[in-house]
Amino acid sequence: MALGSNGEAGLREAARRLAAALDAASMAEWSRDYERIFGHSVQSAAPPYELEYGEEHSHRQPQELGDIAAFYQAFGLRASFASHERVDHIATECEFLHYLLYKHACAVDEEAAEHAQVCDAATRQFLADHLGRWGPAFCLRLSRAAGSGIEGAAATMVLGWLSQECARMGVPLGSCDLPLRSPTEQDAVGCAACALPQGKPANGC
Repeated sequence: MALGSNGEAGLREAARRLAAALDAASMAEWSRDYERIFGHSVQSAAPPYELEYGEEHSHRQPQELGDIAAFYQAFGLRASFASHERVDHIATECEFLHYLLYKHACAVDEEAAEHAQVCDAATRQFLADHLGRWGPAFCLRLSRAAGSGIEGAAATMVLGWLSQECARMGVPLGSCDLPLRSPTEQDAVGCAACALPQGKPANGC
């Protein structure tokens, strides 16, 4: 889908702002902003991990991480071992959606209707169960923490894209006000992530 189609001019403008911010910022400035926002712990100003959002449910963490990994594996994706990230990282989930859209476009180009339907179904389910549910809350926290600059422009861009995709697929967009889990649950998530077998997708499918 082209940026700005179907009247979504705001998404095109968000992409323009992000490109301009990338051109203007130095690597040193970008690094300082990244460390200020994300820090060196999971519980940052804008945690980039899905399982940090929503009600406390430690007993469900291994199952949810396994569910996300299963989506990736169903399409033959494996992690980069150098990434050292959990499967619920925002970059990994966005990259998976990008892959599904690419596969869908290829299927349409090859007139493979059944393959296109499989990609559509996976996109709809992944948005409903995962990225479309918690992504808006992450974007709002990132926008508030970043202000102007690359991270703030990226937050606007991602939220616009998620809104457009959820509307296109008929999936309700998640709340921007999802609470963060309490810090007491952090160790449980870390252990659940370590329990996943090697080769499951992490950041960088």
